[in-house]
Amino acid sequence: VLNDRMHFKFGYPAAVRGNKGFLEYYIDALKLMLSENLLPLDARESCARPGISSIHVMEHFQSVAKAYRERECLVDKTRGFSYAEIQGDCNRIARALTNIGVKKGDRVGVQLPKSVKQVTVMLSVMMLGAVYVPIDIFSPEKRRLFIEKDADVALSIVEDNDLKGEGFDARYLRVNALDLFAKSAALSNKPFPLDLNSNDLLYLIYTSGTTGKPKGTPITSNQLSHLLHSVRNNFDFDENDRWIMFHSPAFDFSMWEIWGALWFGGSLLVLDDDDTRNSALVYKAISEFKVTIFNQKASAFS
Repeated sequence: VLNDRMHFKFGYPAAVRGNKGFLEYYIDALKLMLSENLLPLDARESCARPGISSIHVMEHFQSVAKAYRERECLVDKTRGFSYAEIQGDCNRIARALTNIGVKKGDRVGVQLPKSVKQVTVMLSVMMLGAVYVPIDIFSPEKRRLFIEKDADVALSIVEDNDLKGEGFDARYLRVNALDLFAKSAALSNKPFPLDLNSNDLLYLIYTSGTTGKPKGTPITSNQLSHLLHSVRNNFDFDENDRWIMFHSPAFDFSMWEIWGALWFGGSLLVLDDDDTRNSALVYKAISEFKVTIFNQKASAFS
């Protein structure tokens, strides 16, 4: 479903090209499916509810945070943070980013270890209407610089020791995350005024580059919201689910882990990189946090 309309890609053998009767058979079958409600429920709902992509994901997050203010939103191995706390931190950081010149549509590189802080910065960038560009801290400096240049980032938010790494290009401003959080602490946590549209570019994710140079893939807000809306009836996600963020922020699957939790008002346990490399610690985290949703790629079981 694109732009609230259902689209179909129809493939057929070259031998039947021009066979009008063949095409009419499938068109008639499709009409019957639509008229008799034989399509999957999520597809019918997407057509019947044209408003599902009319709201930006951060507007939806604001609504979820209001509904579940005191429930755990993000969790690490030290403590849990409520939706109210995370929303307040996002409001402050969005203001701090605005104060240093970041505006709607700017690309913002985020080069931070997997953590509650990293997810909060991501949400703040999106709240501002800027474009989140995750950059893996374990990537070679050459790749990180390539992404900064190719994405044309307005700035990158980094750890202190990454402010001027090898090959640092002064054209791309790097901001210390600790300084950003320190400056934001004095700012208001009241709702940040949103200027968002569902068609806004939300994030820019880069491929691994194993077959050449890494390629940036732009994802809009309505693309993400369509995904999350369409799976609800298949998986019955709700606010009682407890998810784990296991994968690198620079791997697109992490967006499924993050938003799978936050879209429905659930809780997200953010495992740090050291813990994800230790299966015993992962098992312990799953048990103690009472995880209900754990995502893993097939190669992990080989």
